[in-house]
Amino acid sequence: MYEVRDLRRAIDLRQRAFAALLSVPLETFRPWDSGRRVIPVAALQRAREVVAHDRQQHELLPLSQLAKELHVHVRTLQAASPRGPGGMQGGVVNDRQ
Repeated sequence: MYEVRDLRRAIDLRQRAFAALLSVPLETFRPWDSGRRVIPVAALQRAREVVAHDRQQHELLPLSQLAKELHVHVRTLQAASPRGPGGMQGGVVNDRQ
């Protein structure tokens, strides 16, 4: 009943921003979010995709994997860290900083 609200909150967005991601008017989205109306299956699927995409975009990468994707050595990334060489905690990068 409140799945769309839970999805929206999972990525910490307000109703207006989430409605925009779903390409629906805020007035259409609000009853879905509050559980007053059943969200159409296609819109619910789109909401799930939006959340999955957000999680993928903010996924923590092991430093070795990031180095491989960027075609650089791990030590290059460590040296470029704002905390200096060896300053990346656990060899993991978080792009939400």
